[in-house]
Amino acid sequence: MKAIKFVSGVLVSFIFCLSCNDVHSPELTSCDSAIVFSSSIGEQMISKSRVYGFSWEAGDMIGIYMKKTGEEFATGTVKPFSNIKYKTAGDGIFAPFYWGGALRYPVDGSAVDFMAYYPYCDDIVDFKFPVDVSDQSSQTEIDLLYSNNAVNKDKNSPLGIRLNFTHQLTKIVLNITGENISDLSELKVSLEGTKTKAVFDLANGILELLDTEESIYLKTIKDEAKVIAEAIILPTDAMSGRSFVFELSDGRKFRWDIPETCSFQKGKKHIYNVTLKSDIIDFINPIADIIEWNNMPPETITTLDKSYKLVWKEDFDLPILDRDVWNVEIVRSPANNEYQYYKKENISVETEPISGKRCLVLTAKKENFDGRAFTSGRINTSQKVAFKYGRLDASIKVPKTANGLWPAFWMKGDDYEIVGWPMCGEIDILEMGHVDGVSGGNQECFLGSACHWGPSFSQYKSDSKKNTFSFSLQEDDFHLYSLIWDKNSIKMYLDLDKNPTAEPYYTFHYVTNPDNAIVYMQKEYYILFNLAVGGGYTGITGIDNIDKITALNENNGYEAKMYIDYVKIYQNDIDGGTITIK
Repeated sequence: MKAIKFVSGVLVSFIFCLSCNDVHSPELTSCDSAIVFSSSIGEQMISKSRVYGFSWEAGDMIGIYMKKTGEEFATGTVKPFSNIKYKTAGDGIFAPFYWGGALRYPVDGSAVDFMAYYPYCDDIVDFKFPVDVSDQSSQTEIDLLYSNNAVNKDKNSPLGIRLNFTHQLTKIVLNITGENISDLSELKVSLEGTKTKAVFDLANGILELLDTEESIYLKTIKDEAKVIAEAIILPTDAMSGRSFVFELSDGRKFRWDIPETCSFQKGKKHIYNVTLKSDIIDFINPIADIIEWNNMPPETITTLDKSYKLVWKEDFDLPILDRDVWNVEIVRSPANNEYQYYKKENISVETEPISGKRCLVLTAKKENFDGRAFTSGRINTSQKVAFKYGRLDASIKVPKTANGLWPAFWMKGDDYEIVGWPMCGEIDILEMGHVDGVSGGNQECFLGSACHWGPSFSQYKSDSKKNTFSFSLQEDDFHLYSLIWDKNSIKMYLDLDKNPTAEPYYTFHYVTNPDNAIVYMQKEYYILFNLAVGGGYTGITGIDNIDKITALNENNGYEAKMYIDYVKIYQNDIDGGTITIK
């Protein structure tokens, strides 16, 4: 779609609370709408992982504090919003343990900060969280996650806030194999001479180790021909006197003294590869491989003989739109001679009734609003999520477009607010509802795609293609629309999840384009979704032709919905791609 300037709107109200009434607390009056939280681990927005497993478990609980912005937690914590218990159903979304104790924004507009930790503890005095790693049998109960990223929020902020948790302890992993040792199944591994107790100050994020030292037994897992031994321990630089001890079922022991030059780093995973031989122990590398502690194995996918790794995704798992990711556009007079008014109320997160999938929903309605005959929804990730090169996927269910609906999945250069259109560049991955599809009687099978660029509006260039498929792309099912973008070309595919060898429905070799497209196609772009009503693309424009918009009719209650199940960005180490998440 052609670019139009947006104005960010306010997030649609949380489904559980629709009004803001005054309620009194000892320190302030607060908004009656409860705040919910989503979670990520480290810098990976894609991760819902917490500790040993690959996902939060149903019933996991965190504690959350709220304080006035600019004040210390010790003095500025907003009563009674101290150590409030929040619970997840296992999806990484945290709602109040009981709604009467939910966190709420101050109604006077005062800014507040949030601090959160896992696992929840009832017995916290002066923000001191007790840490004890002596028992490794349940690592989900001894890990410590901490978040203090949600700051300067007020009643105009979203009711859904993302908490970015970081690991405050250290993960140790030993991959153990045996040489001339027949049985490792009963192997016991211990770490001797290590501190096991500490106090974590939630107010300032400082971990203080206590003097208690003892041996801990690592949790062991038999994995085919090797044993994996894992432990969550306290980070430290003091290695003197620390040793790993390996004990076989026949009583033989192997001891390895950890070099004093080593350290156990906070928030890191230290991986050792160990071979136990008949009479000696061999640490293949006495210095551990140290990586970021992230238990979620990367999702990879192969396309065009290239392997891509998932770097970002949005699956709309919050009950509300995540405004840390999406801008809601409010536009009365869009370009392209369209008829709709883009409203925040036409954007929601709902369950698609047939598939049961939780989706972003853009709803087009026939209703008079501020001089327009229709309303609809449009969102984007401008200045929040942008990328260059890789694979972009979106699973979308499009409504019937005939006649007059114009759904779109597209991108613009993230410098749009600075240079404008078409200098920013534009990539249209999905457009439906074209007038040619109407005239040809095959609109449900008709898919358009294009690239636009140029130094000025009067000099803009474009490359486009119209595709007609043998089956309907509308209403009946979700379809996967994919962009493959590298330093030479842009290619688009339909349903690669069902047909991985499908040919692209659009190919643009912009590097060889004579109109200098390369200048505009090699920078970071952001993502847009919208559902327009009328406009030049549909062939229906002008006040005298409004009655030709028949897609919104009595049979569908004068409204139509576009469902987006998920959006994913994949990249590899070959193309030199970048991604910016703010």
